[in-house]
Amino acid sequence: MIEDFISNGIYNIGWWFWAYSFLGWAFECIYVMIHEGRAINRGFVIGPFCTIYGVGALLILFILDFFSGSLPVLFIMAVVITSALEYIVYIILDKIFHQQWWDYSDLRFHYKGILSLESSIAWGVLSVLLYKLIHPLVQLGIRMIPHGIGKKLLIGITVLYVLDFLWACLKAIRRSESSRLIILRVKTETIRRILLSLFKRKTK
Repeated sequence: MIEDFISNGIYNIGWWFWAYSFLGWAFECIYVMIHEGRAINRGFVIGPFCTIYGVGALLILFILDFFSGSLPVLFIMAVVITSALEYIVYIILDKIFHQQWWDYSDLRFHYKGILSLESSIAWGVLSVLLYKLIHPLVQLGIRMIPHGIGKKLLIGITVLYVLDFLWACLKAIRRSESSRLIILRVKTETIRRILLSLFKRKTK
């Protein structure tokens, strides 16, 4: 993995990132469709990308490369990496946008609904499959794209995603502000009714 990155640098890492961001988005959408029976865009942006998968895949590919000699160690490290990433992303989304994109509270072994034993094991298995099976196929597909065309596509996808991400951030901030206004109005109305009730009691 590291040798491929060194030989082609940003070109490879860029394509790896977008390929796994797309595959992650497709996986999430198919999973939700099977369990809920309806199509939902599981990404933060409008486009077909879940960048948490792109970031996670890159971390897995680079870090697990040092543990590729032992399958059990590879699996354990994959569980640790994906669980840490899942926790960090959850906290960021909650703190900045006041939104929770998943909840494992209905599962038996979970931590505050953010992490669960079942999901961590599943991510560990998927990470091992990613490293051993999926990535070689993805790399083969990238090599089939003519380098000149690949560069232009990479730049185009990146620019479109940045614009899409900025637009999604604006919408998320507006939703957050609207939610805060609604909560403030409810609290204000509640306080008004309490004060009005107390005033009526005193005047009787």
